[in-house]
Amino acid sequence: MKRRLSILVVEDDAEMCETLSDILSEEGYEVKTVGSGKEALAVARKEKKRFPICLIDLKLPDNTGIAVLKGLKALDSETHAIIITAFASKETAIEALKAGACCYIEKPLNIEELLTAIERVSAEHQLLEDKRRAEEELMKSEAKYKAERDNLNLILESMADGVYIISGDYKVEFMNKVLRDEYGDHVGESCYKVFHNREEPCPWCKYREVMKGKTVRWEWYSRRVNKIYDLIETPLRGIDGTISKLTIFRDISDRKQMEKEREQLIKELEAKNAEMERFIYTVSHDLRSPLVTIQGFADMLREDLARNDIKKVEDDLKSIKNVATKMEHLLNDTLELSRIGRVANPSEDVPFGELAQEALKETSAKIKSSGVEVSVADAFPTVHVDRMRIVEVLVNLIENSINYMGDNPFPKIEIGYRADGEEAVFFVRDNGIGIEPSQHEKVFELFYKVDRSSKGTGAGLAIVKRIIEVHGGRVWIESEKGKGCTVCFTLPVV
Repeated sequence: MKRRLSILVVEDDAEMCETLSDILSEEGYEVKTVGSGKEALAVARKEKKRFPICLIDLKLPDNTGIAVLKGLKALDSETHAIIITAFASKETAIEALKAGACCYIEKPLNIEELLTAIERVSAEHQLLEDKRRAEEELMKSEAKYKAERDNLNLILESMADGVYIISGDYKVEFMNKVLRDEYGDHVGESCYKVFHNREEPCPWCKYREVMKGKTVRWEWYSRRVNKIYDLIETPLRGIDGTISKLTIFRDISDRKQMEKEREQLIKELEAKNAEMERFIYTVSHDLRSPLVTIQGFADMLREDLARNDIKKVEDDLKSIKNVATKMEHLLNDTLELSRIGRVANPSEDVPFGELAQEALKETSAKIKSSGVEVSVADAFPTVHVDRMRIVEVLVNLIENSINYMGDNPFPKIEIGYRADGEEAVFFVRDNGIGIEPSQHEKVFELFYKVDRSSKGTGAGLAIVKRIIEVHGGRVWIESEKGKGCTVCFTLPVV
């Protein structure tokens, strides 16, 4: 038999008490009987267990049933009282109900009616108990959830990364201090407005994927704060079953910049290695050629000495000296190229026009003897450069223009500059023989000469390129065969 509720029977009729006790016990209830109101209140105070249901006789030897009812209610407001009496009247019934009685049953008792009333009251009590337990569980759950939420908020607030939470309608529910400091406090506003200044959800948003339970990681660049973030977005389920999107922002701008610089450094190293390989090959090739020539003339010298042919001996010695002189020039130019960037003068702010005048002064004799007309722009910007090296660049370019002027009856050289966006482009332009587009890159290689019979070692433009690059600039050629040549370059402008 299943355990039922405890019932307190307050009845001065001993026989009635015994009868009720037997019947209710048989129904599975735990029964306690008392014969007076005073005893009923004493038992209610003393007993640790509650009496959810009380059967109270209206007329007791020491008090009225209604007074006892009020006393029991005062001890336990959830007590369910059933008044039983042989002196029924409308007035007493109303009074009992007002005092808190559940129902009013007349004597002689109809056991079936009484059990039905008790079952009904028992059911009501059980509903109240279930409700109370549910409320207690809910309060515990809410307290636990609040504690967990407070703990989570504390963790999120103390994180070095930015964190925000948005609801199912894109509203920002939470922003930690990092994001509030970066973007301002915008809780309650739409995330696409807060972070992207948009009026509608972003097409690249991962919201739908996250709401399906997926965790997403991706990178995002914020133009607003000029930062790159590593984003981790994951679903966050609330106590009520709703899903929000939690996003962690990790600022990786410095890391990305370092990666970019590393990639750039690797490219530069690869370029320098390739340049070094070309340099070694060129030097070994171009220096081997004079050595082979000297060896050939040495063999001829030995034969001419054996024949005692003094005239040819002198020719052989002269040829060896010329080749040795050429080899010396090649070595000097190689040494000069290696020194650029490694041995340098301090950079200074100097008007580019002054550098042009210094270069013209150094080349004045050659300009005069070649009959070249030189024009220089009126105004130049100020540059921050190694003065001596840039004058060397201009001297090389002026001499190159003179050497490759061809048979032009009106040779001209122009030194100027033009604005190309935010960049100042300096140039030396001539109306000489020009250079085919296929040769534009090759002419900057060490010892490369478009015309192998021309003067010089072919190191001039390689030196020019190296000096310009050491200054952080670029150099290139704009030319076509027979239409003159323009050598353009950039420098740091003040």
